[in-house]
Amino acid sequence: MSNEMTRGEAECVQCGTTFTFRLKRGRRPRLCSHDCKKAHRNDKIRANREPSVRVYNCITCGVECSQTGLGPGRKYCVDCNPRNVNRVRTFTCDVCGKEGQQTTRGTARKRCITCKPEVEREAVVRTFTCEVCNEPGVQTGKGPTRKRHEHCKPKLVGKVRTYTCVDCGKVNQQFGRGRLRVRCIECKPDLSVFKPRNDEHTRKAMEIMSALGIEGGL
Repeated sequence: MSNEMTRGEAECVQCGTTFTFRLKRGRRPRLCSHDCKKAHRNDKIRANREPSVRVYNCITCGVECSQTGLGPGRKYCVDCNPRNVNRVRTFTCDVCGKEGQQTTRGTARKRCITCKPEVEREAVVRTFTCEVCNEPGVQTGKGPTRKRHEHCKPKLVGKVRTYTCVDCGKVNQQFGRGRLRVRCIECKPDLSVFKPRNDEHTRKAMEIMSALGIEGGL
C-alpha cells in the first residue's frame, strides 16, 4: 500500500485550515494541532459556564443590588459600605481634656498631637536577686528581669574584644557577643540613683530600694 493511500485530509473545526493526518482505526481527528485543542477546550468550558448572579438588599438603605461570582453574599451597596467611607471618631485627651477627631482605623487615641510629646515616660525600676552571689540589684528599663550581676556573668571563651573608654581613656576587654561597649564599669553612670518624682510608682520603688539597703533610696 502506498503512502498516499495511508493519509487523509480534514478541516480543523477551530482555525478552519486543512491538514493531513494518518489513516488508522478509530475516530478521525478534528483539530490540527495542540494549540487548537487547548483553545477549543477552553471555548467549550466558557460556553457551558453560566455567570452566577445573585440579588440582595442593602441592610442600610434597602436598595436592591446584584452580585456576580462566587463567595459570601454581600450586605452593603457601594455607597453604604463602611470600608469606602472614612470613619470619624471622637476621643478625649487625658492630658488637656479636649475632644479630638480620629479618621484612621485601629484603637482610639488617648492624647492629641500637641499633648503627646509632653507626656514623660515613667522610669521602670525593678529589683532582682543574683543567683550567683545572692545579692540584690536594681534594674531599670523594660525587658526580662535579670538573673545575674555584670561581674557574676560567666566569661565566654574565644570571644574577646578590646575597647577604649570615652571617659577615662583606659583600654579594657569585653567578653561575649553584642554591641561593643563605650564606657567601662567604673565610668558607667549609676542608673539606680535618680531624682525622685511625685508619683506613687516611683515612691514604692524607692521604698523597696531603701529597705534592701541600696544607695539612692529614700
